[in-house]
Amino acid sequence: MRTQYIILGLVALGLIILSATPGVAQETICKNMEEYRAQLAEWQKREADAKAAIAEEEAKIADLKKQIANTESEKESVQKEIFSLVGTDKAGIAAFERNLDDLRGDIRMLKGLSDEERGTRYEDIMAADKKLKKYSMSPIACLPEMKAKIADLERMMAGIPKLPGTYTVIRGDCLWTISGKPIIYNDPVKWPRIYRANRDQIQDPDLIYPDQVFKIPRGYPTTHIVVPGEWLCKIAGYWEIYGDWRKWTNIYEANRDQIKDPDLIYPDQVLSIPRD
Repeated sequence: MRTQYIILGLVALGLIILSATPGVAQETICKNMEEYRAQLAEWQKREADAKAAIAEEEAKIADLKKQIANTESEKESVQKEIFSLVGTDKAGIAAFERNLDDLRGDIRMLKGLSDEERGTRYEDIMAADKKLKKYSMSPIACLPEMKAKIADLERMMAGIPKLPGTYTVIRGDCLWTISGKPIIYNDPVKWPRIYRANRDQIQDPDLIYPDQVFKIPRGYPTTHIVVPGEWLCKIAGYWEIYGDWRKWTNIYEANRDQIKDPDLIYPDQVLSIPRD
C-alpha cells in the first residue's frame, strides 16, 4: 500500500510539472522520473531488507524464549529433586533459613555480653549451642547457602566462652578441685576467689557440702567490698584484683574520698578498682 502511494505521488508530481511548465523538455521530465523510480526501488529494497531482518530477529527471540522455557523446566525439575533429597519444600527451606537468622540474633547478643553477664546466661549459651548443632545435622544444612550460614554461626559461637556463672557442689568436691575444672577457672590455685565470692555460705574453705550452689565470678572486678581482716595490700594481691600487693596505691589513689588513712579501711566499704 505504501509503495502504491509513492507511485501515485510521483505520477501526480509529473502531471503537475507538465501542466505548470509546458515548456519543459520531455527528456528532462523522463530523466527525473527515472531518478524517482531508482530512489523508489532503493526504498523498496531497504524496506524488504528491514522486514527480513525483523523476521530473523523474531525467529531468534522465539528460539531464546524456547530455551528459557526449557531452562525453567530443567530448573524446576532439579529443585523438585533437591526438595526430595532434603525432605522438604520451598516453604520448609525458607522457614529453616528464618530459624538460622533468628539464631544469629541470639548469638550476636550473647557475644556482646561481658564475661560476668555471660556467666549468668550460661543456660542460654548452651541452648543456643545445642540449637546450632541440631540445625547443622539437618539435611537442609547440606544446601550450599545454608551450609555457609551455619559455618558463619559456628565461627561466632566458637568465640563465646561456655563458662557457667554458678556451680553445684557434688560429693568429693573441694574448692581446689572445683577451681581446677576447665569450665570454672582451669586453675586450682584460683580457688580463693570462689571462697571470697561465697563467704555467706562458706564458713571454712576446707568445709563445703554437696548441693551447695556457689557463685562463680567472671572477668576482673571494678569494685571490691571490704570484709573483716582485709587491708589494701592484701586486696591488691588477690589474683582477680592485681595479683600484686605492691599495687595497693592504685586502690588508695582511686578511693581517697573515703580512705583518709591507707592503713585504715573498714568492712562493707565499696572500693573502686581502677583498670587500665
